Amino acid sequence: MGRRRTMWVGLAVAAAVAVAGCGADSPEKDERGGATRLTVGVGAGAFVAPLETTRFSDAGFDVKQQNVTSGSVAVPLVLNGQLQFSQADTVGALTAIAKGVPLVFVAAVTSTGAKADQDSTAILVKRDSGLKAAADLNGKKVGVNGIGGAAQIAAAAAIDKLGGDSTKVDFVELPPNSLTGAVADGTLAAAVTNRSEGQAEGLDPIIAPTAEAMPSAPLIVWVTSRQYAEKNPDVVKKFAAAAEKANDELSRDPERVRRIVVEKSTAKISPELAKTMALPQFAPTTIQRDRLQTIVDLMVQYKVMEKPISLDTVLLGS
Repeated sequence: MGRRRTMWVGLAVAAAVAVAGCGADSPEKDERGGATRLTVGVGAGAFVAPLETTRFSDAGFDVKQQNVTSGSVAVPLVLNGQLQFSQADTVGALTAIAKGVPLVFVAAVTSTGAKADQDSTAILVKRDSGLKAAADLNGKKVGVNGIGGAAQIAAAAAIDKLGGDSTKVDFVELPPNSLTGAVADGTLAAAVTNRSEGQAEGLDPIIAPTAEAMPSAPLIVWVTSRQYAEKNPDVVKKFAAAAEKANDELSRDPERVRRIVVEKSTAKISPELAKTMALPQFAPTTIQRDRLQTIVDLMVQYKVMEKPISLDTVLLGS
């Protein structure tokens, strides 16, 4: 397991030990209108989109957004009650839960695409590299944003599925904003990163990793602490329902999502690029147990998780 993923889990476990039992027992009420006040952790760009709808206010919530840049930032804030809910990447959250961190999944934020053209990520190569297929990556350096993260797991599984051998691939961890440049200058043979942004830099996609390895699976999820969920079941249930309604609304209005990507992304996304880029899939459904199990199984297969975790410890209401 690489440094970044180890740090995510290490900090999350430390936080669980330090603040277990310290979370807020109940949410605050707005005395003026009776709305339930929530502070919610969100990522940048398209991930803000659900909270840009009116679904949460319609459900009686007064939501304050707090940007979170990683799980190591979000998890302690969720556990000590500063955040009632937060977005988290599924693989990182599952890894933390397997280590004893008392989180539960509430609802999906985004899911992986079911088809290649719905996959916002890709394994990208230089246009003149001669690399065309999974087997061509054997013996090559492939960049990912975190060893043991979703990008590496999906890439390894897709390479194996399509006739390559992931054990012969040298996965290298680099910051996300360095991946395309490292392919362009030859430091890496390929990288797993945003497909549209890579293509804008002159790279070619050869594999859609999440569509191949874990189609229609939850990629980013809403989490809360188990303590908060147990003490505030009605709030959590209403939040989950609002999240599903927000996703339904966004799934029907991709142009709105594109505008939010341009306005809210930390990277500079032009309106022209936003028009052509593959968007995150805001699936208007509850978290599908079988799809989540696929991710757990891949985490075990690729040695990110020592043994399977029971989804009864993960899913709300299990």
